[in-house]
Amino acid sequence: MKRIFTLLLALFICVSVKAQDNTNKDLTFVYISHDENTPTQALISRLKEIYTDAMNYPEDRAAIFYLTNGDHPIIVRMNVNNSNPKDFETLVEDLQSKRAHDVFPETDCEKIIEIFSENDLLNEEGEPMFRSVEWNYYVNSTFWKLNNNEYVIATLYWVFEMEKMIQSQYMQVRILHGEVDPLPVNKEFPFGEKGFCRSMAFIPLPY
Repeated sequence: MKRIFTLLLALFICVSVKAQDNTNKDLTFVYISHDENTPTQALISRLKEIYTDAMNYPEDRAAIFYLTNGDHPIIVRMNVNNSNPKDFETLVEDLQSKRAHDVFPETDCEKIIEIFSENDLLNEEGEPMFRSVEWNYYVNSTFWKLNNNEYVIATLYWVFEMEKMIQSQYMQVRILHGEVDPLPVNKEFPFGEKGFCRSMAFIPLPY
């Protein structure tokens, strides 16, 4: 419960910044959990495709990359508020030079809430602030075994009220894992025994 109250506090005290009009852009958000089981080169190839698309079509594409890294995640924003596309190279170098990056779930949730206080998904009337949102989790079996499926995925699903955005077809959530590193999913409670995300169609996808 303490985690939920902390996240709600962070959500309500953040000040939204609406300097850009993103309503004509498709947003791709990428959460990256990286360890020795991650097919790093395949992952980097996918990230570069998203990066190149956003670079080539800045009026139509936006992207946010979030690499877990303990208390100091690496965050790259493209074609949204506080953009820092040059830091994409730093993110790639970090993936290539380290075997693993720590996941601090409470830090990750708080930072992601901060990101989307600066780049709202919905306005005060509940209307979309982007043309569409694709929300991708690149995770691994270790991430799942440590219950981060609940601490990160389920928490953000609840905090952002993703069910409504998914049902309206505004948002698509995908969970991806290495082809030779399947997720140890509890089919009855894929996001923890508290039963979060029951309404989310859950099909983990290998890459």
